[in-house]
Amino acid sequence: MPTPRAATDQRATVSRDTASRASRRRPRPTASGTSTNGATPTAAGGAAAGQGYVLRQAASVGKYPLNKTAVSQVSGVIKAATSKITSKMAAAGAGKPGKSVIGIYNTGPTTTLTSPSYKGLVFVGYDGTFNPTNLMKLIQKNLKSSRAVNAGPNGGKMVCGYNTSNNSVASECVWATTTTFGIVEYFNHGQPAKVGGASKLALKVRDAVEVRAQ
Repeated sequence: MPTPRAATDQRATVSRDTASRASRRRPRPTASGTSTNGATPTAAGGAAAGQGYVLRQAASVGKYPLNKTAVSQVSGVIKAATSKITSKMAAAGAGKPGKSVIGIYNTGPTTTLTSPSYKGLVFVGYDGTFNPTNLMKLIQKNLKSSRAVNAGPNGGKMVCGYNTSNNSVASECVWATTTTFGIVEYFNHGQPAKVGGASKLALKVRDAVEVRAQ
């Protein structure tokens, strides 16, 4: 039988060992203040926090300013036009669109969209859940001479081609990630138009309107 002093020393040793083991098991705080046991924190929907992108209406695309008046005038028409694609997404396994974002950016001095002298970039996009590969296949069925192009630093997939739905040949570029889907068209002389360097312009738009999800 241990002496009282020995028993006390033994209990102290056990207490220190228990505290040491508990310290090793204690969750460590992350930079955000959330504890973790080695698992990656997840956001709503199960995606790791900080993953994916969302779209916004940027105040400008480089030096090209947002035309708020034009956006308010034609938002309904633009969304109706894109429904030709969004309505086919589910059947094509391409995804499910959510909130839409529209931006029209003046590239010339004229600000009236219907003016024969108007020049600009027209952007419409959707946040949501997408399959970029299947979505690009769907897009390419609706564009003439479509081709895959560099999607830029945010990744995903991008194609450019020609939209002929309005009895004209108009350049159009489309990108998709697993959380965003964006379309860029180009106006010249007040009409959708064919332009040189379409993919580079589309990347400028994407850089302005697409940001990391918080």
